[in-house]
Amino acid sequence: MKRTIVIAVAGTGHRLDATSPKCMIKINGYYIFEYLLRAFEKFDEIRMVTGYNSDMVVEAVSAVRKDIVFINNEAYSQSSAPLQSFFLGSIGLIGKVLYSVGDTIYSRNSAATLFRECSGEDEFVTITPKTSENPIYASMHNDSSLVQLSRSVVSESEFAGAAYIDCSKVINKQSYFFEQLNHYMPLKTISIDRLEVDTRSDLAFAEKIVSQNPEQYDFWR
Repeated sequence: MKRTIVIAVAGTGHRLDATSPKCMIKINGYYIFEYLLRAFEKFDEIRMVTGYNSDMVVEAVSAVRKDIVFINNEAYSQSSAPLQSFFLGSIGLIGKVLYSVGDTIYSRNSAATLFRECSGEDEFVTITPKTSENPIYASMHNDSSLVQLSRSVVSESEFAGAAYIDCSKVINKQSYFFEQLNHYMPLKTISIDRLEVDTRSDLAFAEKIVSQNPEQYDFWR
C-alpha cells in the first residue's frame, strides 16, 4: 500500500517574530522541516504545499531531499490555511492520505505509530495532551472516539495537527481544516507526542523538550 503525506508549509512565522516561514525555524540546529522529513522518511510520497517565501522553502528542502513534490499555494495569505493548502496538495491523489501541518515536530515513537496506522483502512485524527499556547481542543466520547474539535470548548486534549482521511473529503473551501474534520465525526483517535511551534512560548517549550529528550526527537543520533 502506498503511503502519501501532504504537509502544509505555506504559513508565515509572524507569531514568532520571524521573517522566514515557520517550517524554517531552527530548533537545536535543525529546521522544523528537517524533523518532518526524518519523521516521514519511510512514506512513499511526500508533498509539501508552500506559500510564503516559496522559493526559499523549495531551495532549502531540495538541498536535503530531492524527491519532494512541491505545490505552491499562491493565495496562502487570503486562504484559510492549511485547508486550501491540503486541497491543493491532494490534486491527483486517490484514497486515504495523511495530512500534517508544517509547524510540528513529531517524536520517533509517534512517527513510527503514524507510519503503521497509515497502512490501515480506518480514518483517524491525532490528539495529544494540551500543551500549546493556542490549542484546538479535542472533545472525546467515552475516551475513545473524537466528536468535536473546537477552539472554545475546553478539554484536556488537543488536535495534534495530523489526520488520515480520504482525500475526497478535503475540499477547496474558506474554512479551517479542523472545521472540515468536524463534518466527519465521530472519528478514531491516535494519541501521539508532538511539539507545535506556533508562538514564541511554543518555541521555547519545544527547544526545552527536544534538548531534554534526544532519544525521541534527535533523528540524527
